[in-house]
Amino acid sequence: MTTEEGVPIIAEGDYTISIGGGQPEAGAPGVSGQFHIDDQYALPE
Repeated sequence: MTTEEGVPIIAEGDYTISIGGGQPEAGAPGVSGQFHIDDQYALPE
């Protein structure tokens, strides 16, 4: 994600990450987890 000025960021919010052999809910084995970011973080360019 980027700001209106084009600065790459990690935005505040709830996220889900899935790791496995296919798309989530496709029936392939995998693991998922959720996490929350409390603030907005700028990323190095």
